[in-house]
Amino acid sequence: MDEVSKDHTFFIKRRGKIAAVILSPDEYLDLVEVLAEEANPDIRKQLEEGKKEIELGITATEADILALLKKVSA
Repeated sequence: MDEVSKDHTFFIKRRGKIAAVILSPDEYLDLVEVLAEEANPDIRKQLEEGKKEIELGITATEADILALLKKVSA
């Protein structure tokens, strides 16, 4: 239980297949929040639009921005 409370996730297998997952309350709440957001049609639409903008080069990803900042500061 101490390990789970440190944000470690455990997978319990039965006959070689994952049968259950143990995760911390914070991880569980984060997962529930993400699922609720994905179920919201408005949020899903915004996510889809954001993906399209990234593909078109209109918007950059966080990784792209960090790489650019590292390049500029070097």
